[in-house]
Amino acid sequence: MEFVDRLPRIKGTGNSASKYKEESDALRANPNKWGTVKSFDNPDHAYVFANLIRSGGLKNFGDDFEASARTHNGSTTVYARYVG
Repeated sequence: MEFVDRLPRIKGTGNSASKYKEESDALRANPNKWGTVKSFDNPDHAYVFANLIRSGGLKNFGDDFEASARTHNGSTTVYARYVG
């Protein structure tokens, strides 16, 4: 069995891989501050999207980011912050 400190990055796919570059750049410019990345009507989609940010499933995000989804007034918003 092998143990690692960090999991390998998940390769991003297609347009979604580079679609949120502006958001990731803004978060890098404001380290440790939570910013809104995207809102969803379906909370399940928001939770999947937050996981993609955390896991590196989106090209411009990954280990140096935290992400969380919060539901308010029927919409679920994904928040992220750069902690690297």
